[in-house]
Amino acid sequence: MENFLQEIIQPLQKQDEKMDSLSFWQSEELIQNFETFCQTMELNQTVKNLKIEACFEVSEEIQEKSAKLIEKMIEKNKSIIQLDLHSNHFNDSSICSILNGLLKNSTVKKLDLNQNDFGEQSYQKLGELLMQNHTIEDLNLGITNLSDEGIISLSKIFPFNKSLKIIDLRSNGITSKGAEIFFQSLIQNKVDSIIDISFAFNPVMDSYQQISNWIEINNNISSLNLTGIPFTCDEFEPILASLSKLPSLKILKMSGIKTLKEKGGSLIANFLSKNQSIEHILIGSCSLGDEGLKEIFTILSSNLNQSLKILDAPSNYISDLCTEEIAKAIKENPVIEVINVNGNFITGNGARIIIQALKQKKNLKQCLIDYNSIDKDDSCLEELKELNGEKTKN
Repeated sequence: MENFLQEIIQPLQKQDEKMDSLSFWQSEELIQNFETFCQTMELNQTVKNLKIEACFEVSEEIQEKSAKLIEKMIEKNKSIIQLDLHSNHFNDSSICSILNGLLKNSTVKKLDLNQNDFGEQSYQKLGELLMQNHTIEDLNLGITNLSDEGIISLSKIFPFNKSLKIIDLRSNGITSKGAEIFFQSLIQNKVDSIIDISFAFNPVMDSYQQISNWIEINNNISSLNLTGIPFTCDEFEPILASLSKLPSLKILKMSGIKTLKEKGGSLIANFLSKNQSIEHILIGSCSLGDEGLKEIFTILSSNLNQSLKILDAPSNYISDLCTEEIAKAIKENPVIEVINVNGNFITGNGARIIIQALKQKKNLKQCLIDYNSIDKDDSCLEELKELNGEKTKN
């Protein structure tokens, strides 16, 4: 307790400006410390970023008491901008307590509730918060048991919120039914304030047309995460067609769509030839193969895309057959900075083709080919290490 007072509480009381970020690890033994901490934080004016961890390790009684302390703290505190409560597995009533505190708060802009156990009451309370609060800009609701019922309920609220820009809805068991209603609500109400959205790992394949239509009316989207959604090429094509016209798009995450295969490479190549704002694309584990990746690298070597800086394409079943096109992109494209083809089947022979290109590179900083089929004793590994500035693993 004495160390806790000296290291944490006293600097907070003194408004030490060096303490602008804090992380508190909760436990049964530390509940008295946590109470002291929350009471001190009520009046603190220096901490901007607060993270509270491990409430899942305490009893339900202690968890609910902790939530009440957070409620009171966040209601009174006027300095916290980022509140991170992820992975605490707060239950329905505990989340309601915290959201009650946020209803009276006007400083928190980034709220992470990822991996907490929402229920019907807490989603109703969240809807109330989103209706009344116009400060929160970044909301993480990943892995919170949202389901179709929750997203349909929130679909009625999102159009009336004027501050939310970033929303993470990953891994919530949302199906196409819920996604269609959600995106249709955004379309009907012409919501274009959301610039970054994640629907990753939700089976929403059949809502592809609604996703595409929303992209068409929102020219402000900068980041879209569709990782792990098993779209067919026919379903994904209209989405990429809409994205190709989007002038604000910087990041597209679509790894793990194993159903795309070689034809998916053609669709991605066509997208890259038309969109000149994209800077980072993640297409790992899409089963694109040599032919699919060849088309993508040909677009880069031909300079038909001059915006892409990072191409993440690991685990796509490519071999030495693709290395000539990789080499051409390295030598010819003036913008690309990082190429990631980790986890494939490139051998030492293919690596040497890439090495020669790296010696003639225009702008590339790294070509990552770790965990390929290069023999561990092959001398090219040392060259790759030097050219990439890091150890290559195989």
